Amino acid sequence: MPKTKQEIITLYTDDQHAETAEQISKMAIRFHVTEYNVIHALWLGSKDTVWAKLEQDVKEKKRQMKKERAEAANK
Repeated sequence: MPKTKQEIITLYTDDQHAETAEQISKMAIRFHVTEYNVIHALWLGSKDTVWAKLEQDVKEKKRQMKKERAEAANK
């Protein structure tokens, strides 16, 4: 049986993304490396933490979405 397309969940705001990008750029400038080097170093040092945080945030977002849908259905 073919898999159904899963909904893409937006966890963080555009402001949060912009702040992250700015901080990555600042690190890259400070160490005279590319942003990709910063991202790679972050990934190597924290991938287990990133997996756990994403899992936690996705569960919370899905809980919120389910609650919002239930409230909308009750109106």
